Amino acid sequence: MHMTSIKAIANTINELALGHEFGQFQQLRSSLKGKKSVRSVIFDIGKKSVNEEEGWAFHTGGREELQFNIGIEETEGRFRYGVAFSLEPSQSLPTIDPLLPKIERFNEFVRIHSASLEGFRMWVWRKGKIIKQDTAIREITEDEIEVHSFIFMGKFLPLNAIDTAEVLDCFKDLLRLYCFVETTSDESRRLIGSIKGDLPFLFQERLSIGDDSTSKDGSRKGITVSLRSNQIKQRLSEMLKSAFAGKLGDEIPSGNGGRIDLVCLLPSGEHDFYEIKPSMLARHAIREALPQLLEYAYREGGHQARRLIIASQAPLDSVSSNFLEALRGKGLPIFYEHVPLD
Repeated sequence: MHMTSIKAIANTINELALGHEFGQFQQLRSSLKGKKSVRSVIFDIGKKSVNEEEGWAFHTGGREELQFNIGIEETEGRFRYGVAFSLEPSQSLPTIDPLLPKIERFNEFVRIHSASLEGFRMWVWRKGKIIKQDTAIREITEDEIEVHSFIFMGKFLPLNAIDTAEVLDCFKDLLRLYCFVETTSDESRRLIGSIKGDLPFLFQERLSIGDDSTSKDGSRKGITVSLRSNQIKQRLSEMLKSAFAGKLGDEIPSGNGGRIDLVCLLPSGEHDFYEIKPSMLARHAIREALPQLLEYAYREGGHQARRLIIASQAPLDSVSSNFLEALRGKGLPIFYEHVPLD
C-alpha cells in the first residue's frame, strides 16, 4: 500500500481493526484505567493526536501514556509503527513527570521479558532529529529522559510498502508491554493474564556460542562476564556431548519470560535445564542461578524439567554441596556442574 497521508493510514487501521484482536484495545484500556466511557476508535482523526502536517498519530487518550504511534519519517524514507514515549510538553502534559514512573516500569519489563521483544527496534528523536539510531530493545537511559525526547520502540516499512495488517499485528504483540507500563494495581494486572507475550517453551537443537576468548583489544583484563559465560557454555557442551546421547539447545524460551542458557533433551523425552553463572565461588553462582531455574520450571507457563543444574567454573565446596542436598531432600531437583576452564 502506498499512502503519504497519515489520516488515510490511520483511517485504514481503524477500519481494519474492527475484525482484528487489537480492535478491542480501547475497551481494554478503559478497563485498565477504571473508566466507564469507552473511546470508539484507535486513532481519532478529528483530534490533535493525529497530525497530518507533521505526519504522525498516536492512539486517542495516549498523550500521558506509552502511546501506540505511527509516523512517516520522510528523512529516513520509512513508515514507523509501534509504541513511544513523547517527552514533549503540551497543554495537556505541561510536565513530563507523569511519564517518569512509566519509563521505570518499561525498563523493568525489558529486564524481565526481553524475549518477548525480539524483532522490535528502538530509536530516539529530539527536536526533529534522530539522536540515537535504531538498536535492539533496551532499557531507556538517563540521558534520553529529557524534555523534547521522543523514544520509539517498534518496526518500520518502506513508504511504498505500508501494510496496515502488519501494523495491527505489531500493536497486538506490544499490548502486554503497554499493560505492564500503564497498570500498577493487582486488579488491573489481572487483566493482563490473558494477553500472550512470552514465547512458549519449545526445544530446538542448536548451539550459538559467541566469542569465548578475550575482548576486541585482546587484553586479558578485558574479558567480560558474557565472554566467560561463552567459555563455560562451550566447555559444558563438550562435556555433555561426550557423556550422553541427548540433544543440546541454547537460549531456549522458558515460556514465562527469559531464556534458558542450555537445555538437554534426553532420550527419555525429559529435559535438563542449565543456568550458567561465571563466578569465583560456587555460593555466588548458586545464589544468582537458583531463582531463575525455579522460575523457569515452576512459574505458570514454564516447563518442568528432570533436573535444574547450576553451571560454573567455581568448584563446589562442601557447605554449598550440603545446601543443594538439603534442597533435593525437599523435592527440588537442584544440582551443580563444575565446569573447569584452562
